[in-house]
Amino acid sequence: MPFYIAMLGSPIELALVVGALSVMVAPLLCFGSIFRKAGYNSWLALLMVIPGVNFVMFLWFAFSTWPSERESAIPENGSAG
Repeated sequence: MPFYIAMLGSPIELALVVGALSVMVAPLLCFGSIFRKAGYNSWLALLMVIPGVNFVMFLWFAFSTWPSERESAIPENGSAG
């Protein structure tokens, strides 16, 4: 018998653990993609799993000027005036 089945006890428990891990990882991937498209580092998604910090990050993200917005405000010829 493989060690992970002996450690978890049954295949049902293994399925529950895999399901719980996928439920925790999926939002991180989504938040990482959102942060990357806005022009931020996708590793900021890890802050979204910390209670309290996630609310502050949500407010900061919602009301700050994103790097991708700053890039689109620059004219094509490179002059800023």
